[in-house]
Amino acid sequence: LKYVQRFSEIMQKIVNIRIDGDALVSKLDSDHKRSTSDPEEKRPWASQYAGDWSFEGKSGIVDGSMEYSGRKCFSFGPFCAKKSVLEVFMNDDAIIRNLSQEQIKQAVNWE
Repeated sequence: LKYVQRFSEIMQKIVNIRIDGDALVSKLDSDHKRSTSDPEEKRPWASQYAGDWSFEGKSGIVDGSMEYSGRKCFSFGPFCAKKSVLEVFMNDDAIIRNLSQEQIKQAVNWE
């Protein structure tokens, strides 16, 4: 019981990781920018890293299609980092927090 609940907590912490891309751009500017009048093409990191970054990103409609911005280099699910015993409980924190040892055994050992 405690391992399933702890695993769920850790997975949620990982999914909630946020990177401040604007701070990264500022650091790269201070390390590499030669003058305040440098054109954007001499600052490729500005367009690549600015904004907030997470595993999930932010969704929005662009030209009629769903588009995600601010994603890290890969996204969780349905195959990447999402296949685990937590799927048995629909990755639902409320369900996982309220499980008993007997319910876990029943869910995992079904025939």
